[in-house]
Amino acid sequence: MRRGPSRPSRPSRPRRVLGAGLAAAALAVTVASCGHANRPDLGGDAAPTTTAAPTTTTAPPASATVVTTPATSVPVFAHPDDPEPTLTVDKPGPGLQAPADPLAFVVEDERDGWLEVQLPVRPNGSTGWISADGLQESTTDLHIEVSLSWYRLKLFDGDELLLDAPVAVGADATPTPTGTFFTTTLMQGYAQPSPYGVAAIGLSGFSEVLDSFGGGPPQIAIHGT
Repeated sequence: MRRGPSRPSRPSRPRRVLGAGLAAAALAVTVASCGHANRPDLGGDAAPTTTAAPTTTTAPPASATVVTTPATSVPVFAHPDDPEPTLTVDKPGPGLQAPADPLAFVVEDERDGWLEVQLPVRPNGSTGWISADGLQESTTDLHIEVSLSWYRLKLFDGDELLLDAPVAVGADATPTPTGTFFTTTLMQGYAQPSPYGVAAIGLSGFSEVLDSFGGGPPQIAIHGT
């Protein structure tokens, strides 16, 4: 269940993924462990917490709003009225994102021409505010649930189950991170045989124990083998 941080091995806890899609950058995904991981906001210093939640076999209907931009970088603000951005999100290089896939974000809130969005940065689950100018908006009901303890991935369209498949996850030393993520790209064309499988759906999260992988960031992904 990862792009680079680890080889498939034994999981330690259940995780839920909710995604706005599976095949391109204009998609969103949410992931949770035995509960829901709260997202840290760039405007505060509170650490993420988790709360217990029951395991379900059917995902609740959920629509995600996704915005995309052809820009190669997007300034992010802690608050809409801040004079300067807190950081800039840059489009990843060819090894981490398909060149044709745009930068994408999942919308959490909106205010007077500004959007609070989930960010593909560390710490996992960060949010920030971006200008709505020039963005393309879409919605989707597709979402994924992954159980680390049951080694299962389920794809839903609303409350309709489309796919139920076995998965391998991170090793004990490099566990699959949990939280809320979204898809960033679809990478294809790996020379076979490849440990990355035939394709990889990049996610907005990163390993919480690795600083880098293969010379780049330890981004996580869903791999098809």
